[in-house]
Amino acid sequence: MNRTENRQIQVLLVEDNPGDVRLIRELLKEAVSAEFNITPAGDLGETLERLSEGKFDVILLEQIRAGISIPANYVAKLSVGNFDTISM
Repeated sequence: MNRTENRQIQVLLVEDNPGDVRLIRELLKEAVSAEFNITPAGDLGETLERLSEGKFDVILLEQIRAGISIPANYVAKLSVGNFDTISM
């Protein structure tokens, strides 16, 4: 099966650095067995908005580091697709 026969994999990319978003887009373009449609979200509010707008096959979360964090209870709810109970 070639790349054009595959359906696009819908990716929600939670990353606040535009340079990293570009880098990940370029890396995923090199995949020969899949095609990816990337929707970026820069923070938790934007992430929740994007989740309410559509379905995603994959959610990529940036590495949690000092000063930038997504609370663990949000990550747990994202991992099981329990978006309706997430509030700001």
